This record gives sequence, C-alpha cells and structure tokens, in this order.
Amino acid sequence: MILIIITVFSFFLVGIGFVITEKNAPYLLSGFNTMSKEEQDQVDLKPLLAFFKKFHINLGVSQALIGFTLYFLDYENLLGIFIGTYSIIGYIYFIIKSAPFQPKQNSKVQMYLGVGVLSICFLGIIGLFYYGNVENQLTIEENQIVISGMYGEKIPLERIQSIQLTEGLPTLTKRINGFSSSGLKKGKFKTADKEIIKLLINQNVTQYILIDKIKGKDVYYNSSNEDVVSVYKELRSKLDPTLFGD
Repeated sequence: MILIIITVFSFFLVGIGFVITEKNAPYLLSGFNTMSKEEQDQVDLKPLLAFFKKFHINLGVSQALIGFTLYFLDYENLLGIFIGTYSIIGYIYFIIKSAPFQPKQNSKVQMYLGVGVLSICFLGIIGLFYYGNVENQLTIEENQIVISGMYGEKIPLERIQSIQLTEGLPTLTKRINGFSSSGLKKGKFKTADKEIIKLLINQNVTQYILIDKIKGKDVYYNSSNEDVVSVYKELRSKLDPTLFGD
C-alpha cells in the first residue's frame, strides 16, 4: 500500500510540471491565478514556468527514489517521516526560489507567509511523529487502569468485562483514526468482523493484553519497555481475580 501511495503521488507531482502552461497558468497556477491583470503582467511567466516544471519533475522523481530506497531497506519509521515532510521542505524551497519571479511589491510578503505556514505544518508533523513514538504506560490508579500517551485513556474497573493475555490481533481492515509507524499502532481500527477496537501497540510482538470492556471499544495493549507477560501478572496480582476468569 505504501509503495502505491509513493508511486501515485510522485507521478502526480511530475504531472503537475507538464500540465501547467502559459495558456492555462492564469486559471491553474496557484498564486498567479488570484493576481490582478496588472500584477500578472509583472510576473516573468516563462522562466517561472520553466523553474516550476523542473522543480516538480525533480521533486516527484527524487521522492520516488528515496521513498523506494527507505522502504526496501526497511526503514519504516524514517519512511513515515519522509512521506510526511519531504514535499513540505520541497515547497519551502520552491517559494523562496520563485520569489524573484513575482511582483516586487508583494513577493517578500507572500514568501514569508508561505514559508511560515509550511514551517508550522512541518513542525506539526514532526511533533506528531515524536508524540506517537512516546511509550504508552499502563498503571493502576484509584480503581481504574490508566494508559498514558497518544490515544491513552482511563478505564474504570467497573467498566471492564475481562482482562486477557492474548496471542495475535484480530484481522484489521481499516484505520479509523490513529497513528501507525513500523511496529507501532495507536488509535481506532476496524476489524474484519466490523468491530471497532483501540490499539495501543508499542512494539511488533505476538502477545497483547486485551481489556474487554462492558461498553465501549476493547483495548489491545503492549509495551516495548516491559515484558507483556510481566505486566499481565502484575495486573492479576493487584486486581479482582474475577476479571481474569478465576
């Protein structure tokens, strides 16, 4: 799936470079199509379009080459960051380098605004990946199980049907709302049985703690810092045995 996304988006970027021409630029070229006729006359359109075409071809081809390389070298975490940020960095470069082609009276304002917005997006994506990789921690506090971190929650003990140590996950068909990178899966996912579950998976292993709720989405949890069997045994030693089928 990830290779399809990289391929389609790379072809899309290259295609943009060929689609925009002098004839359709007043209608299709972002920024240029919102200018007045007087402002458009001040734009060096031919060299701008030549740069525009070269930039998008290079961006699309380089994205495909780097993306495929990271995929086949199995750098999944780095690949996720690359997909989310590479085009943003590219367009920051494009905005800065295309400023000399723009009308002088507003080129700097547009450049600073565009770079500022894209920089915020870039930092937001980096922050999301950082937070997503922070370990979820499971603790018992005041008659509830607390799972910290991204998509964590507080689960009152009276809302728990059972707690099990399970092998494997249900067959997943769709990520509803969540974060997925390498062995990490956090958020809401849909199963082949059309059930919505919550995953708080911090490493790619075969054993998970399943918190089966009386009402609400069941939670599958594991930890990369602690052995999941040890966490399960700790829960058994501190909680009502009936939660574990005893």
